[in-house]
Amino acid sequence: MTELEKSNTTISITKVRESERGETQDIVAMEEPLEIRLGYTDPLKGRVHRSISITMRTPGDDINLACGFLYSESIISSIDEVSTIDDRADNVIRIELKEDRVFDLSRIERHFYTTSSCGVCGKASL
Repeated sequence: MTELEKSNTTISITKVRESERGETQDIVAMEEPLEIRLGYTDPLKGRVHRSISITMRTPGDDINLACGFLYSESIISSIDEVSTIDDRADNVIRIELKEDRVFDLSRIERHFYTTSSCGVCGKASL
């Protein structure tokens, strides 16, 4: 499946122009949740595997999205700190930090807020 096919879908729509009405196809962007799971070394617990984020996204470039998220949250400062990336599961990406990369999860925990969205963003896991 191509990146374009992953990120778009075709739906039937009714097109109305002046007094004419007809059925046609339209291409729309898809939106699906992505769960980012992280394997890291905790200074007190040793090796830990946790779901650290769920975000809505248009599928297609999940590895770069997840790595960019880790970078923007200062979890990594370079891709060299990542040992493996597994994106084989649908809507889940697993990133393992190198064994010597110690990480304290408490420094990225956030307080909850309420929105009128679908409710997936901010959940701990899918």
